[in-house]
Amino acid sequence: INTRTGGGLQRGDILLNIYYHVAVYVGNGNVVQASVNELGTAIGGKAGDQTGREIEIKPYYLYKKGWHEVLRYPEQKVKNGDDEMVEIIKIESNGKVPTVNAINKDDNYFVKLRDLAALGLLKVDYNKATKRPIVNKA
Repeated sequence: INTRTGGGLQRGDILLNIYYHVAVYVGNGNVVQASVNELGTAIGGKAGDQTGREIEIKPYYLYKKGWHEVLRYPEQKVKNGDDEMVEIIKIESNGKVPTVNAINKDDNYFVKLRDLAALGLLKVDYNKATKRPIVNKA
C-alpha cells in the first residue's frame, strides 16, 4: 500500500495515525472521516453529526502528520447469529498486530475507535475491569 498516493487501498481499509486521526477508505479514491465536532474541536461535543459538517467524504489524501498504519479486516464467513469479535490485522509496518497497550497514548486509541463507532463501522464497548475497548461488528 502506498500511503502517499493511496495505491493498493481497498474499500473498508482503516487509515490510522495512532496519535491524532483516523479515516476509512470507502473506494473510488475517497475516504470518510470525522474531523471536528459541533464545537469546532476534536474533543468533546455530542455523539453524531449535529452540524452536517462533522463527518465528511473527501478524496484520499496523505494526512499532514502521516498515516502510521493501514488496518484491514480479514475476510470472514459469518454465521447467522454469530457475534464473534472483529479481528483487525495490520498490513503495514512491522507486520505486528497493534495492541491497545502499544499505542494507547492518553487514551487516543479508544477515542479513535469511538470515531469509527460514530461512523457506524464498529460497535465499541469498554471493559472497565481490563480498561480495554471491546470491538464488535456494527
